[in-house]
Amino acid sequence: MTYIDLLNDFNQWLESNALPTHSQLMYYKLLHVFNRAGWPETVQVDNLRMMAMTGVESTHAIVRARDKLVEAGFISFSKGKKNCPNRYSLKYRVENVTVSVTENDTENVTVSVTENDTENVTHIKTKTKTKTNIPPYIPPTGEYNPPPGATTRQKRFTPPTVDEVAAYVVEKGYTVDSCRFVDYYTANGWKVGKNPMRDWKAAVRTWASSGSQQKGGNANGKPDGNTYGERIGHYL
Repeated sequence: MTYIDLLNDFNQWLESNALPTHSQLMYYKLLHVFNRAGWPETVQVDNLRMMAMTGVESTHAIVRARDKLVEAGFISFSKGKKNCPNRYSLKYRVENVTVSVTENDTENVTVSVTENDTENVTHIKTKTKTKTNIPPYIPPTGEYNPPPGATTRQKRFTPPTVDEVAAYVVEKGYTVDSCRFVDYYTANGWKVGKNPMRDWKAAVRTWASSGSQQKGGNANGKPDGNTYGERIGHYL
């Protein structure tokens, strides 16, 4: 930081802020002292000397002027002891941030945020979204395992075609007339007794075991005496 930089920063701050006249004069005099001393980190100036430089006639007025500069963030102050005058150091304000001026002013700059600057700090909050209701794991076999307590919907029944019944009969090696099977249950609304049918393959197995597919058989699967072989021979 240069002498001109510190002056410009101070004067620019005064354009929008108020500071007593004694405080302004004290700051100008301190800059002069630092400049003559070769810009050390701190300078020692006792109250009597400061009173003489600023023309202030009371120690209390010097203390008030100094406290205003400290409050504004332009200087820091360490009270002296006997035979050891008060010690002052300069600070350079950049966009509400106070920078301590050291001996190597352009290279070694110590940045310290004052108490008044905490109001200008923006806290950034990040929101993390967690996904809920993740579908349960589906095994590689393709079978769906619902989570405990989950309700599953029953698959809606779809009446089979004659070809589907015939293919199932051939697969299982049954002797069931697929056309008669489909015609019978289409006529009664695909019901088993008074209840709607849920599994047509189970109905085919019932027909195969009870002999309902035989010619002349009734709906309860009771054959009329003509075996399947006899019926085939009749057509031959």
